[in-house]
Amino acid sequence: MAEIMHNGERVLRWESPQRYYAARVQKDLLGDVVVAMAWGGLHNNNGDSASVVVRDQAEAEPTIDDLHKRRTAHRYQLVTDRRS
Repeated sequence: MAEIMHNGERVLRWESPQRYYAARVQKDLLGDVVVAMAWGGLHNNNGDSASVVVRDQAEAEPTIDDLHKRRTAHRYQLVTDRRS
């Protein structure tokens, strides 16, 4: 799966013609590993975000795999030329 590493964090971004969905595996201020997600319109300011705390990087993998399956099922394309 294509991904971007940005400041030591794993970043993935999917886009459709009108929308985007991004996921980032990072550590929060308490040192917990978090899958942070953001989504919205490419041409407007509508969007939202959520995060899921996981035990470690290995536990983040099934979450990322599930996100990838859902995004591609909705015809989003994984892109690697933008940063979230």
